[in-house]
Amino acid sequence: MGRLLIYNPKINKNTVLHFNFTKRGSWKLRDYSSGKEKEILSSQRSNLSVEDIMSTVKWQEKADSDHSVKEHSFWKDKTDKYNKKLNELIGNGLLNEEVETHDPIDLAINNNLKKLIKKAKRIPTTNQLKLNLLDIINDIFEIEKISKANHSAALDPANTILKKVAADMCERNGISRSKDFFVNLKELERNNILSEKILLYYHFIRKLRNNVVHPELDNQPDINVDDIRMIRFMLSNIINWHIMSLK
Repeated sequence: MGRLLIYNPKINKNTVLHFNFTKRGSWKLRDYSSGKEKEILSSQRSNLSVEDIMSTVKWQEKADSDHSVKEHSFWKDKTDKYNKKLNELIGNGLLNEEVETHDPIDLAINNNLKKLIKKAKRIPTTNQLKLNLLDIINDIFEIEKISKANHSAALDPANTILKKVAADMCERNGISRSKDFFVNLKELERNNILSEKILLYYHFIRKLRNNVVHPELDNQPDINVDDIRMIRFMLSNIINWHIMSLK
């Protein structure tokens, strides 16, 4: 079991919290600032994981494991001590209490990608193929970061992911893989390997990219944040389908 005192302004900007968690993923957040134990959140009442909680932590300290969570006065003193320290750090500009916010759709897609990582690690296949899948999933995570600076720039890694998956599917199904993405895609389509939904995803992403790379071909407006979310959603579904086909 892990025990930390954490400052997570996304959950509570006003105080340090007591964070208990286990290897199995259960966790509980407690607030002792009032002198009494107050449960803030727990894995039973939230879809957040330990990793989600820790991803927005601004400060942390190991919590004393010799003291029970029922020792309210002890944890109240600890909370007061560290709240004073944090207020000094924030006041001197040494700690930023602002937290980058995420759209609920982006969070849902990222949570789905985390589940895909677990699925990829469990599939009975070669280590190299697992590494390739994990790299691709990580690339989908990166698309969100890249798109914040330039939406159009996110289309190139999306296109690369499509090429990798198509080439891998050709190789696994005994189809001669080509350096030409469209040749691979047509062969997969001709052999009924790709489902109709997955094909639609492929063509949607390719069309968006062509509108940006060759704007003269279609008088479409520039892609926006919703397009990026749709791309990430479609890519995660393509990878999920890919993983399921490996079982």
